[in-house]
Amino acid sequence: MVALLLLFLTLPVAVFTKDVKCPEGFLHFKRTPTAKNNHTKNWCMKVSVYENVGNRDNARSVCLVDNATLTIPENREEYEAISAYIRKANISEPHAIDGQISQRCKLKMFRHQRLRLEINTTRWTGDCNIKKNLFTFDDVNTDTTFALTQFEWSVPNGQGATQHDRDPKLFWVDECLKMSQTHYTGNRTGLPFVDLSWCMGVDGTDKSDWRFKYRIVNSVLCGRPLLLLFLTIPVAVFTKDVKCPEGFLHFKRIPTAKNNHTKNWCMKVSVYENVGNRDNARSVCLGDNATLTIPENREEYEAISAYIRKANISEPHAIDGQMSQRCKLKIFRHQLLRLKINTTAWPGDCNIKKKLFSFDDANTDTTFALSQFGNSIPIGYGYNQHGGPKIFWIDECMKMTRTNDTENRTGIKFVDLSWCMGVDGIDKSNSQFEGRLINSVLCGRHPFITRNMVALLLLFLTIPVAVFTKDPKCPDGFLQFKRTPTARNNHTKDWCVKVFSYSNTGNRDYARSVCIANHAMLTIPENRAEYEAIGEFVRKNNYSAPHAIDGELSSRCKARYLHKWFDTNTVEGECNIKKNLFMFDDINTDPSYILTKFGNRVPSGGGEMSVAESSPKLIFLYGCMVLTQTHLHGNEKALSFANLEWCGGKAHSKNSVGPESLVDSVVCGKHPE
Repeated sequence: MVALLLLFLTLPVAVFTKDVKCPEGFLHFKRTPTAKNNHTKNWCMKVSVYENVGNRDNARSVCLVDNATLTIPENREEYEAISAYIRKANISEPHAIDGQISQRCKLKMFRHQRLRLEINTTRWTGDCNIKKNLFTFDDVNTDTTFALTQFEWSVPNGQGATQHDRDPKLFWVDECLKMSQTHYTGNRTGLPFVDLSWCMGVDGTDKSDWRFKYRIVNSVLCGRPLLLLFLTIPVAVFTKDVKCPEGFLHFKRIPTAKNNHTKNWCMKVSVYENVGNRDNARSVCLGDNATLTIPENREEYEAISAYIRKANISEPHAIDGQMSQRCKLKIFRHQLLRLKINTTAWPGDCNIKKKLFSFDDANTDTTFALSQFGNSIPIGYGYNQHGGPKIFWIDECMKMTRTNDTENRTGIKFVDLSWCMGVDGIDKSNSQFEGRLINSVLCGRHPFITRNMVALLLLFLTIPVAVFTKDPKCPDGFLQFKRTPTARNNHTKDWCVKVFSYSNTGNRDYARSVCIANHAMLTIPENRAEYEAIGEFVRKNNYSAPHAIDGELSSRCKARYLHKWFDTNTVEGECNIKKNLFMFDDINTDPSYILTKFGNRVPSGGGEMSVAESSPKLIFLYGCMVLTQTHLHGNEKALSFANLEWCGGKAHSKNSVGPESLVDSVVCGKHPE
């Protein structure tokens, strides 16, 4: 593109160049672009040291701080360069790397263990062969072929089961990839270096357990694309006109190293129930292709506060910032030993001016926000004890307050902390309920470039020029739907939907996981035309109904219903079906249509059963939405096709007690690319 412009243009303007560099601390690797590595020519990798990144969520979180993902070496040269860096930096092995046994294949292994059948992932047919889809990977920019030939042992190499009395066997398997042999200085020719470890790290493993030392992983390999640089040369016209998506406020910033050189930033306050739960808050922001964020200065805070008052949004508001796991552990230890906790005086990472908090947003300088706490940190903490060890807790997630104050706002302190699970599991009668109730979240994202760039080129240039344009396009296999943008569907014009066939997607967490693996989320049809198109897709692929879709009874309404039955069509308040009876992951689809398509009263199933003679009865409700009647077509069109199933999926074994649902496909949605 640059060469083309140089041939035809002699105007002094700006252009995107291919001059690139890795962020500080990352190693730069040149690659041969292929379909298997997403045509990646340059890749940056860094070994980050952090306690217990054998826990896969910890490892992912560490990489996210650098706007990176878990990764793996693509070839022997990359592995040797990383190993040399590790030896020079004296980083202990092993190291967490990308790759985890798929849930479906893990289930197959458990079944083989239970039936005492041979497990051979090199000879198995189908997806669970090591050369096919035995492993899932976060990183789409690395060809995994080389790494999958570098196992030191057969796969799986660590597995077993535990059983107490007559309880069902609880199977386990080492399923997360780790990198080893980086310190070996003998003959390294053809040295295998890939092994497997338990995905929870040392969490839940006692130091006396023989497996403890094998589960210690304190460093992780992260990867990311290069930083793009701008170079001013006599080539083409480029404008800096940018625009925030509808509903976002636009802020101009002074670019610095601390805000990732961000000049423009968009922020939005999204209203959603129980975003005090940090995963809920992240999910709401992801629906807008955004991240949790914080105000970078007093002016941003005041502008956001004015917007909040105008929109009459109740405080507090979830914002970016969560206490690091390592520092949380340090606080727990100080509680246990009754030592003074002083995060302003502590040396090392757990000082508030250093790494006490971790942030999702790499594009905002956190210095100002960290100076705005109204109280010393930690603010709320304690422990519970019921006969066993003390169970410590702490308010660790940042929230924004005092946005509705109208008195003297000069120098007002507005940052506080709250429990990261929101009001989940807390009864309204609990004194902590009100303090943990958060129903709005501050999200941030980059603006998008307007079409003014193309317009300017057309105005000023009358000679042949190539310009980049991008029409919305769904990934391969997804159905593309055109929609009428409204406030109820987050002003969505294009939406991509695909049905994935996976066993046990009646388990809501697994259904979500399937969608996340495909960079999507649970979704629902917004109208009859979308339902019919999805029905045609599942008939063509011979997927049997029901299919997991977005929508789950709110915990609060479910608890209320179990205490005393009520009619969800006529009840007043939030538990009416037209209000907040259901919670949805997808904020880009208007649920109004699907909520009229239940064939039975809602909730439509549940009951109670005895688990053991001396235990209370298990009371349950079917609370997760599924799509039905997709086999009907032509003159047999269904009038109602929404129903509810048990959210726990299938029973784990024949001896399991409790309800189950048989759902083996899930409907996922995402924005076009």
